[in-house]
Amino acid sequence: SKTAIGKVYNLTHPDNLTWKEMIAEIATVLRVPVPEKHLPYSIAYFIAGCMEAVSYVTKKPPRLTRYAVRNVGRPYYYITDQIKKDLVFAPSISLKQGIHEYINNLEKG
Repeated sequence: SKTAIGKVYNLTHPDNLTWKEMIAEIATVLRVPVPEKHLPYSIAYFIAGCMEAVSYVTKKPPRLTRYAVRNVGRPYYYITDQIKKDLVFAPSISLKQGIHEYINNLEKG
């Protein structure tokens, strides 16, 4: 479609899951306990900064970075109205269904 030229779209299901919901869904599919403990963002960010400082001295990669904390520690909400309007696109399965299918396919092959 000519209306899509030069535009950027979020290609996802409009039912946005939180990180907590997504991890719970993945744990459920994998048949492992759903994580119950939660580390506050500010503490995780501080710990990651300390790990980066130690990494700088030891020259070994940190196990956790502030970048990773920022990516996982923030809520994301993707608006998908534009792709539906411009390209008449609607996902055929939900994100939860996609998680189930992806993990089940990994286990098979």
